[in-house]
Amino acid sequence: MNNFIFQNSTKVYFGQGCVKEYLACLTKHAHTILLAYGGGSIKRNGVYDEIMDVFYSAGKQVVEFSGIMANPTYAKVQEGARLARACGADMILAVGGGSVMDCCKAVSLAARYDGDVWDDFWARPGVIDFEPLPLGVIVTVAGTGSECNGGAVITNEEKKIKTGRDYPALNARFALMDPTYTYSVPQGQMVSGSFDILSHIMETYFSAPDADNVSDDIMEALMRSVIRNLPTGPGCPSSPPTPSTRTSRCWICCAGWPGKNRPPRPRSPWPGCCAKSPGSSPSPASARKSAWQRMQGPPASPSPPERWRPWTRPWTPSGCPRSMG
Repeated sequence: MNNFIFQNSTKVYFGQGCVKEYLACLTKHAHTILLAYGGGSIKRNGVYDEIMDVFYSAGKQVVEFSGIMANPTYAKVQEGARLARACGADMILAVGGGSVMDCCKAVSLAARYDGDVWDDFWARPGVIDFEPLPLGVIVTVAGTGSECNGGAVITNEEKKIKTGRDYPALNARFALMDPTYTYSVPQGQMVSGSFDILSHIMETYFSAPDADNVSDDIMEALMRSVIRNLPTGPGCPSSPPTPSTRTSRCWICCAGWPGKNRPPRPRSPWPGCCAKSPGSSPSPASARKSAWQRMQGPPASPSPPERWRPWTRPWTPSGCPRSMG
């Protein structure tokens, strides 16, 4: 295995009832809380009321930051930062899926930075040498794994660029994951979320090194579990959701992303292709990857190294949406 440094500062509270049990304690040092969410589904499924009951009982002042869209925009980030500064927020609580969490990570940075966070932290890698506004998250959609990393994908509509950066300083302080909060997620979004999880895991799996290693073994186990818990069996979606399928999907999503925190490795036409010495026997993991690669046909020519921009792709108005929550 390659040398690497692994760190994940997000503390996860997992299980039914975790919000009622832990939210008050986790926010006890915050007087004013910026409550961020998407299109308002949390007000229809009861999640909003449950959160507000905790805050009212604790005497918190709550300022709402709503309407976070799929593929959150830089304009929305700026709006959230202005609101956080104006109300003197002590903490941000993001309730939803990946888009809400990503937006709030950027807001937590922008709220305590006087410059342009897009130019200084998204257009190019930056250095966070100050303390962002504390962030906590409550997961209502399983898919992106954003709850356990510092990554945030933001769309700059003016520049027509959608790009992401991963800063450990933007990790949420805590993540509350109650699988019952995902019970109201529609069938189509459940399926999309499952394939989102698979995509994240495959990005790691089909990359060097090809030799047998623990990370690949973990990725294989996670992919099998995703497939086993796809919403096609008992409990999803034709009959009421079961704790087993929803609980597994929530934790797979969370566990799948940290596997990407392996050190950078050389890029090749096929992720996972690396030179083998003549006559060497492929490892089981290498054989599995090679079989998959052969099915895909010849690889495309790699882009010049100078063109690689992590997580960057052209912006389109109908770009692939992320879950709003």
